[in-house]
Amino acid sequence: MTSSSLRTSQGDPLNQKVSWLSSATTDHSAGRQPSHALNIGILAHVDAGKTSLTERLLFDCGSISSMGSVESGNTTTDTHAIEVSRGITVRSSVVAFQRPGRQYNLIDTPGHTDFIAEVHRSLRVIDAAVLLVSATSGVQPQTRELMRLLRKEEVATVIMVNKIDAANARDNSVVDEICHDLDVLPIPVGQLSKGGTKSAHYAVPYDDADEQQRCAELLAEVDEGILAALVDDTPITGSELRKTLRRRTQSGQVCPLVFGSALTGAGIAVLLDVLDAVLVPRPPESTTRATVFAVERDERGRAEVLVRSYGGSLTTRDRIEVHRAVGGSEELTITSLGVVGPCHELGDPLTSGYVARVRASEELHVGDSLGTPAASDGHERQQVRAEPALTVTVRPRDPRQHGALHSALESLSDEDPSLAADTDRRGEAVLHLHGEVQREVVETTLLERFGLATVFAEPSIDYVERPQGTGTGLEVIGGDFLATVGLRVEPGEGYSYSREVELGSMALAFHEAVEATVVEALQQGCYGWPVVDVHVTMTHSGFWPRPYSAAGDYRDVTPLVLMQALGRATTRVYEPVHKFWIEVPTESLGSVTSVVARHRGQVTDTQTRVDGWLLEGRLPAAEVNALRRALPASATGVTSWVSRPDGDQPVISKPPPTRPRNDGNPFDRVEYLRHLSQR
Repeated sequence: MTSSSLRTSQGDPLNQKVSWLSSATTDHSAGRQPSHALNIGILAHVDAGKTSLTERLLFDCGSISSMGSVESGNTTTDTHAIEVSRGITVRSSVVAFQRPGRQYNLIDTPGHTDFIAEVHRSLRVIDAAVLLVSATSGVQPQTRELMRLLRKEEVATVIMVNKIDAANARDNSVVDEICHDLDVLPIPVGQLSKGGTKSAHYAVPYDDADEQQRCAELLAEVDEGILAALVDDTPITGSELRKTLRRRTQSGQVCPLVFGSALTGAGIAVLLDVLDAVLVPRPPESTTRATVFAVERDERGRAEVLVRSYGGSLTTRDRIEVHRAVGGSEELTITSLGVVGPCHELGDPLTSGYVARVRASEELHVGDSLGTPAASDGHERQQVRAEPALTVTVRPRDPRQHGALHSALESLSDEDPSLAADTDRRGEAVLHLHGEVQREVVETTLLERFGLATVFAEPSIDYVERPQGTGTGLEVIGGDFLATVGLRVEPGEGYSYSREVELGSMALAFHEAVEATVVEALQQGCYGWPVVDVHVTMTHSGFWPRPYSAAGDYRDVTPLVLMQALGRATTRVYEPVHKFWIEVPTESLGSVTSVVARHRGQVTDTQTRVDGWLLEGRLPAAEVNALRRALPASATGVTSWVSRPDGDQPVISKPPPTRPRNDGNPFDRVEYLRHLSQR
């Protein structure tokens, strides 16, 4: 096989002054509304240069007149005070730039692991992703996690190796890491020169047959047509290469790769050409449908949602059916709508592919669908979730501000539903968090935005109980209750309920009272934790005609019967577990491994890296923050870390952790009856 396979036919773009990656056609739509829109997520580990890349793309494509910087606190996307002060992205934001015939909506997502829920929400609405890898630090544990999500959700991905102008920038070894650690086939589409200097340059040569041959040989690993052409020495045109790269990128078999520098602009033109060449706008749906994926608030606290359209048209004053994420639907009026993009004016309709800032006659929330309900046919990715590991109680320093705190937390939960603001059994405010940095951000936001000084209790861990065997319980009319209830408890999957008694054996309201009370009572098992993976069967039923039994009798007796059965079945407490990846220098391997062990963690795999080791393992969620704080002191040099929930495991300690009860303790009959009498 030789470079003669890349001979071009008359009229192919390769015979004109454009690279094989670019189309020779000219689009004259500049200054007019583009005919297509694509939504691109920019994903990266912390400090890879994600926000800087957003600034560079906006500047080079004419959307902004000057580039902001993270250091100066004047970037286009990181506008929240907390983002400016910390230099990190906390909320996803949308900005746009134009290319011939199309508009790109850039969704800048957080890079810190504590805000992974924002990334998950963005995946629902993006058409493709740019995954940023630093040329100095290479593939990081967070990079692996992001690529895992992208592949799981089948998102077409372009990889950019940023910071090639840095003195310690690497090229080939980073590509090797991408192949090995991310388990993808990268297709470099240009040539790097003077890497590691301020003069670093990256471009696609106009007439370099060897460069095109190299791309063709890489594509041949996944494309039989290209392979056959190379074997037969058949000419492969630039157009054929481009179409194959597009098709295989869309199918997730390859990831086009470019080197560049967001700081100097090197390689940005190639990145834009790659996006134009390999990304295809999705066809519009026949009916009006749009999805709410983010909430913003103005300086007066008014909510404005970001909505991505999949088909049809929406404009101000339209009446539209809204299908709520929490269930139910209602018809609302669009009160304001502004399409994101430099060529859009207030009043322009929202059409397929585009994003708009929208207000309606009632507040909209993340996950709501406008128009046709979200399809379950695979045309839209379903909401993926990153389950928080920590539960935290929040109190106002001023006891008179409890109401204001609850209102503020509700607003924050609208913007980030994973916070799941709630009240505990004592009526105190509770949040669900991914980590310490997120806690600090919420605390600062409550103070600066809402004027609320707060105290966060130490995070608690959500344990669960599982039945270990089968147990039965029975209460018969004639004792303390005007109701007969018998229940059997045994291991199951999730929660399920069945009856061995006839539905007509007593009033339907009595059956409903028993089942509803079972669900509620299972929130506090033998040790006070929620019971999961359980099947409950009603084995006995009965009622008293005179004096009449009432539904309240069944609600009162059911916890007593259920806990009889659960106590006889016995339960075991399980604790949530995280999977982790830690990158450490060679000289710190022993000390880091010891620290992991002290925090009840287990290293399950080790891999050598260019400048150290990558450790993979599992540890209890209760130890995640403590280990994260201990790592810097245990390792010389830079140590990177990422973790995510990975199921649970039995608690080994004796006795297992318990949670105070607030149900009157139906394990103690006397105490429980006293509780009922005092209600």
